[in-house]
Amino acid sequence: MKWFLKIGLYVVEVMTFGLLALILIQLPIDYFPMLILLFSNLAFLLIINQRVQSTINNHYK
Repeated sequence: MKWFLKIGLYVVEVMTFGLLALILIQLPIDYFPMLILLFSNLAFLLIINQRVQSTINNHYK
């Protein structure tokens, strides 16, 4: 179960960064505010990811 959750978290991270890269490649300058929103959303996701990972590590010791 522990490995399954960790792999799921890494998949979500890779998909998020891949999506971000695709958006960055295609964006004109006009979408800069949306980009800031996206980065804040990504930071939020990473914080949640770290919390979940620490919870998993503490729970399955």
